Amino acid sequence: MYIQDILRKFFPFQKITSVFLFVLLSGAFSFVLSGEEEDLAAGDSAFAAKDYAVAASFYTRHLKKLKSLSADPAKIREGYERLMDSLLSGFLASDAEKVLAEYKKQFPDANKISVDMWQGEIYLQKGALTKALPLYEKILSSLHGRDPRRLRALSAYGRSLELSRRYLDASKAYGMLREQAGDSPMGKEAAVRQILTGIQGKNFAEAEKLLAEINTVSGKDETEKLLHLYLILQRDGIKKGREVWEKFMQGYHHGKGSPAEKSPDTAFPLPVNKKDPLLYLVAGAYGDAFHSSRDYPAAISAYRTAYQAAENNKQLFRILTRIIRSVSAGGDGEKAAALAEKQVNFFHHPLVDAAAKMRIAGILAKNGRTANAIKLYESILHDLNATDEQLKTSSRNYFLLMIREKKISDGIAGVRAVFKKKSKVAEGEFLIAAVLAEENLLEESIAVYEVLPSRYPETAQEAYYKGARIALTAKKKESLTRLYGKLIASPLSSPEILNELPFLAGSKYMLEENHTAAEMAFEKYVKSAEKEKLNDLPQAIHFLAILSIGKKDYRKAVPLLQRLVQSFPEFHSSPLALYWLVHISFILGEEAEAEKAAWLLAGKYPSSPLLPQTMLHLCRYYTDKGAYDKASSVLEKLSGMPEMKQAGKALEGKILCEKGDIAGKQGKKEEALAFYRQAAAKTASGPVYQAAECKMAKLLYEMGKTDEAIEEYAKASVAAGSDPLLTFAAQGALGNILLARRSQDQESLKQALACFLTIAGENTAPAEFRAESTYKAGRCHELLGEKLEAEKLYKQLLYMFPAKSLANNPALSVWCVKAAECLIDSAAKTPVLSAFENARRALHYLYDASLISRQDAENRFETLKKMKFNP
Repeated sequence: MYIQDILRKFFPFQKITSVFLFVLLSGAFSFVLSGEEEDLAAGDSAFAAKDYAVAASFYTRHLKKLKSLSADPAKIREGYERLMDSLLSGFLASDAEKVLAEYKKQFPDANKISVDMWQGEIYLQKGALTKALPLYEKILSSLHGRDPRRLRALSAYGRSLELSRRYLDASKAYGMLREQAGDSPMGKEAAVRQILTGIQGKNFAEAEKLLAEINTVSGKDETEKLLHLYLILQRDGIKKGREVWEKFMQGYHHGKGSPAEKSPDTAFPLPVNKKDPLLYLVAGAYGDAFHSSRDYPAAISAYRTAYQAAENNKQLFRILTRIIRSVSAGGDGEKAAALAEKQVNFFHHPLVDAAAKMRIAGILAKNGRTANAIKLYESILHDLNATDEQLKTSSRNYFLLMIREKKISDGIAGVRAVFKKKSKVAEGEFLIAAVLAEENLLEESIAVYEVLPSRYPETAQEAYYKGARIALTAKKKESLTRLYGKLIASPLSSPEILNELPFLAGSKYMLEENHTAAEMAFEKYVKSAEKEKLNDLPQAIHFLAILSIGKKDYRKAVPLLQRLVQSFPEFHSSPLALYWLVHISFILGEEAEAEKAAWLLAGKYPSSPLLPQTMLHLCRYYTDKGAYDKASSVLEKLSGMPEMKQAGKALEGKILCEKGDIAGKQGKKEEALAFYRQAAAKTASGPVYQAAECKMAKLLYEMGKTDEAIEEYAKASVAAGSDPLLTFAAQGALGNILLARRSQDQESLKQALACFLTIAGENTAPAEFRAESTYKAGRCHELLGEKLEAEKLYKQLLYMFPAKSLANNPALSVWCVKAAECLIDSAAKTPVLSAFENARRALHYLYDASLISRQDAENRFETLKKMKFNP
């Protein structure tokens, strides 16, 4: 006997309500009920209140007690049925599936159709529509027309078709249900679904006709209005739908509906309106349409209306994620993240699907809420209903955040736990290695790839190949060589990897500086890549161009660079290729090609950091040719580029220096000086300041303003943040001016000597600078009457740069020859033994450098010996 029947014996009311039942169960009349009946009554009460998860917990306890008491099988069967109904009503499909398996095992003779109906609902809730559809077709074929279960099956079949997006088939199924159910609530609901699926299937004429025929299908005008709103949106779009939606919402807010919250950062209390699934669907659809049209405030408003109409927590969660998405898309990521954090406990609920959690976690992570983002990703990793792709993406994002939080080992453990559960451990290791590489932890990534084949031999070729690619990115020569060796030693079956081997080999040879082998490998790869359309073709062309430039084979480099620019304009090195083309074309004397490449770089890659230097080079080319108007137009274009605002004072200083050069070439010396002064004032320090000071000093010296020139060169030689080469140049120029003033005072000679000795003693200075400064320091000593010191420096110069080093360096030859001739002249003027030894060494040096013949050297020395000897 049911508990309600027992109670009615004592309380002959028309109806025993669930609330009253609960009071009785919890109060003084609890003595009437047995333990299992208490759980049953509490479960019935929770079920009536649509709190299905609570109902399921009571029904589970009730069923356990029945089993422990070895109760009547009929009661146990009924307990299972109630538990199944509560689980499926609460969308707890995974739990329902386990309970159904127990039920089938305990009652093998159970009604087949009832079991199939439950199984079909489980499939529906888990999204296994390919299994649900044939099952419902089978159920419908076995039920006669008057069986009440047929209506339920037909409704579920329609839902399966609808979720499968077979909208027109779903509309037909709902039409059959409407005809069979008549004016019952199920029939009215079927009519609504028939119209909705007709609209979704774009059968607008039929849906409109049916809407007109049925007219207020559920007995209230609001349903008809909502269906009409949905029809207009799907048929005519949001542009036309906006007006009718706004009119409807005005009436809704002034009627029984309450307006949506105004501020998007409120805490979203549970809705207080009557639940309305149709309003939920239509408002959500309008919200999506507004979101797609980027009208985010309107989208948020519509979503709030859907939120107020939501029937269950699952719908609440879905709408809340869409509200947060629109707030974020509207440009206020901080507010979206703050809203998500206020509701973060909602998103841990098992009813929230993995896709929604991923969206919210992404917004949290993007806006610095790392801790809560990690927790959300962790909840996805433990979600039994998450797809493999969702688990993979979430694992990746979770591990990225854990790395950034300096919790690498914990992150690795979390990822491994997920993939171990799925029996895909190797796949998890590949993911870990890829993320480590993405976060620039390249050595750690290489280590994971390298150890993988020892545990999973079948992964050898992929692991070694990917590890080698990371080693190439990291420029780890030893690791690349080792992994490449292991790769070619392992069984290779992947066509993709076999095709990429020449590229990998070429890269390895480049790191090993075996340029000939690298060039051969890349040429082989380029030939095969043209047929196979391989991804690394532009990189291989780029490397071939680098190798050609390195050995100064410019004629070979030019077509490679041109091909890179023409065939792969989006490749990251294409701007660099144009930059090289400019400079190489100038070297080859192909000025028209250089000019063309420079303007192409400006047109295609206006934000390239290489552009200013290229345009300045072009400007100097025009200036040197005397095309001053063209040179000025280049500078005007460069000055007007948007990127100039971020370029800084250095580039402005360079442009001013170029303007000074143009004015100077035209003989406008005062104007040129003004530009150089502006450049120096604009920069105040650094190489551009130093260059401006040097240019100013040179011009002042040419104008006869020697003292001012000396002052500017002195500033340049001690400038803060300077370029060493400019410093040496400034010191050298200063020394030259002071040396030229020797007739005026010896102090200038001493200052010049100090300048030259500073450069001569600096090992980081270019060889030509050191050679010139050493020679000129010797000349200063000579002019000061310090002949021995001078000879010492001349000899030192010959020792610093042996005769054989002069062959390909004319600049060095000049100063070394001068030093040698000074030693020879010294012997002629002062015929002492030491001077003769120096002269003999100097003549031998000139002979070794192939600058004089052996006979000339001997003749000159014989002439010296005829001088009056002074022991």
